[in-house]
This record gives sequence, C-alpha cells and structure tokens, in this order.
Amino acid sequence: MRSAFDQLVEGLRTITTAGFAHADLSAYNLLWWRDTLVFIDFPQAIDLAANPQGPSYLHRDVENVCRWFNRRGLDIDPEEVFADLLAFTWSG
Repeated sequence: MRSAFDQLVEGLRTITTAGFAHADLSAYNLLWWRDTLVFIDFPQAIDLAANPQGPSYLHRDVENVCRWFNRRGLDIDPEEVFADLLAFTWSG
C-alpha cells in the first residue's frame, strides 16, 4: 500500500511540475498494474496557473486520494501532501 501512495505522490509531482492538476482525481482514476500506479482519465485536467481555481482543484484531488489511502490504514495528512506539492512545484 505504501508503494502505491509513494508512486501517487511522485505522479502528482510530475503532473503539477508540468503545470497541471488532474481536477477529477480519485481512486477510480488510478490503476494498479504489476506493482505500478497509473493515472487515467485526464479530460478535466486544468492549467494550474491559468485557471483561477487551479490550486483548489489540486487540493481537492489530494484530499480525495489521501482519504482513500487513510481508509486503508495509511496515516496520511492531505494538507502536508498538498503543501509539499506546492513547494516542489513552485521551487524550480
């Protein structure tokens, strides 16, 4: 389970560093195949900088997936993950 979460955070870093938020992320938009997490369903993806609601969409995405992992026994703080993503994304 921890491996999936770590891959989730790494994937979110990749997406946000590219300037986007999934904007509809939930466990239903993640696939697990051969020990690899795959993000799917990007039609609602938004530009984090151009969309005034960009950070709100990213925050909602993070809350949704962290809630799912929390229900399965991981102790994840969505606010910490969100802050880490913002710091990582805007640091470069």
